[in-house]
Amino acid sequence: MTTTLERDLHKVRELAQHNESVAAAVSFLADDHAADDDPFARPPEPLLGAARHVNELRHAQHDSELRARSLTTAEVVELVDGLSGRAAVDRRRKRGRLLGVSHGRTTLHPAWQFSPVRHATREGLEAVLDALHEHTHDPATVDAIATAPQPDAGDTSIAELLATGRVELAVRLARMAGDQS
Repeated sequence: MTTTLERDLHKVRELAQHNESVAAAVSFLADDHAADDDPFARPPEPLLGAARHVNELRHAQHDSELRARSLTTAEVVELVDGLSGRAAVDRRRKRGRLLGVSHGRTTLHPAWQFSPVRHATREGLEAVLDALHEHTHDPATVDAIATAPQPDAGDTSIAELLATGRVELAVRLARMAGDQS
């Protein structure tokens, strides 16, 4: 069993202990007779409620993690030398030279793009973003791909490769990201 699956099962166990809807859904899924039912029938309400609850928790966790590891536009202006204001950040984002994820009325810029030591974007960022944009222009998806562990790089993410100066490998993995289906 993979460590990811083990971790997910542990989370489901914890949720089921504290939430009756999740417990009911897990029981339904474990029921041997559930496979005999019509696969196109509407699932029972406890299962739907549990799925909604788990999805809400997942979205809230993702939003919290994104906020924690991102910079606002104002913070980007402060960090990156040569950016005179919000308009300069917006221009870079619109040209695909900077990644910004809309989050309500705010745009969050994942911190993996920046080198605080150089007060600039990471060397090779544009090439990585170009490669990722070959597959998708959705900023949240680009960020997810860039921060996901890459088996072909010893479970190091594209963002981590970029941070350690391994731009060529980061770009190659970014280009291959669309072939993972």
